[in-house]
Amino acid sequence: MTLALIAGRGRLAQVVAAQDRAPLICALEGTPPDTLAADLTFRLETLGSLLIELGQRG
Repeated sequence: MTLALIAGRGRLAQVVAAQDRAPLICALEGTPPDTLAADLTFRLETLGSLLIELGQRG
């Protein structure tokens, strides 16, 4: 299983650094994380599709 973080503006770099495996970083479109690159971006109206994608990725 992979940890997925829905990231916004804030300090998640410490959480990411503490993981054994790199988590999947997801960000709401228009609000990228301050210090991380998002693997997936989504719009609020497509949250259902994001959840399906996360399920497919484990």
